[in-house]
Amino acid sequence: MYLHKLKIGDVELDNNIILAPMAGITDKAFRIICKEFGPRFSLY
Repeated sequence: MYLHKLKIGDVELDNNIILAPMAGITDKAFRIICKEFGPRFSLY
């Protein structure tokens, strides 16, 4: 319903939900959990 493809430049994502680490708030453990549970696109 609210999900749709998102295109930024040449990159097309399957949906419009984006999770990004926040400086000073998230840590390596948070990024590992996110990676294990399968984000489609990440910058690490």
